[in-house]
Amino acid sequence: MKHNQEFIDYKSTLPKGRGGIAWTIESFSTAVKLLAPGFVVEDGQEWVSYMQPMWLVCPVHGRYKVTPNDFLKQCNGSGCAKCHAQKNSDSAGIVRKPRASEAEKEKHESFTLNSVTMLRLQGLLAELDQQSNVGVILSKLNGKD
Repeated sequence: MKHNQEFIDYKSTLPKGRGGIAWTIESFSTAVKLLAPGFVVEDGQEWVSYMQPMWLVCPVHGRYKVTPNDFLKQCNGSGCAKCHAQKNSDSAGIVRKPRASEAEKEKHESFTLNSVTMLRLQGLLAELDQQSNVGVILSKLNGKD
């Protein structure tokens, strides 16, 4: 992917760290503006790492989450995932389905984690029930006095 010359010039001025450029929230915000005019890094965030997702704001579709690494590698003026999908629609006008939003992913992950956790807890409690009066406690917790 080719970046624009303005971004390449800016990037060459940034301080270097052990693994390359020592990015900050300020330098990443400037890079976002140079690579994708109209896009901004949402205020109130702190820089954690190049691989830590951050909230960006697409001027068309609103806020979305992306890692700085992915944004800098993939940004070629196509914008967010929804913009990219619209630009890559086929000639019949059918838009490819964008990937699941961060909210959908988090909802699914928390559901999966809760289900797995509950199954493990049930198994552990069943083992304990054989060794003590955990069954009485479980009955009370489940409202079966």
